[in-house]
Amino acid sequence: MAPIATPESSTSNAPVRSRMKTARWVSIASAAILGAIVASHAAPASAADTIAVVLDQAKVLQLPPNTATIIVGNPLIADITMINRNTQLILTGKSFGQTNMIALDRKGNSIGESTVIVRAAKTGLLVQRGLTQETYSCEPRCQPTITLGDDPKFTRGAITAVTARSSAVSTASKN
Repeated sequence: MAPIATPESSTSNAPVRSRMKTARWVSIASAAILGAIVASHAAPASAADTIAVVLDQAKVLQLPPNTATIIVGNPLIADITMINRNTQLILTGKSFGQTNMIALDRKGNSIGESTVIVRAAKTGLLVQRGLTQETYSCEPRCQPTITLGDDPKFTRGAITAVTARSSAVSTASKN
């Protein structure tokens, strides 16, 4: 293969070097524009496309017009219930993590997509004892609460306390 410019022609052929620089810049600019176009179609979800919900809490959301179906990527992380003739939904955080939701119209065309992130409540206290954990809700006094990842013995104790309280309230309301 012949070289693009030999030492003899490189000193006497400045217009060739100028055209090569221009061609290089055009190539770089073209690659940048192409990269921007591809990135705009494959970009990760922006903050506007991300919905955060707290574990074991619900959030009411507006749906895109003409929504017929909602698909949840991982229903173990978040669950939905459609309400108001498919104009709103209730999103409930079921487990920590991230999934997505896709809205489809009646023809099955995608009309919207959002990332769903399920987070922990910010008002809790986590006590780590070796490999086990206990979670408390501290508003205003810290009380045991049931959270994913808690020690099974601690969880059973919290469930027993909640059940006993519910039973006592039910009995008192009958009198």
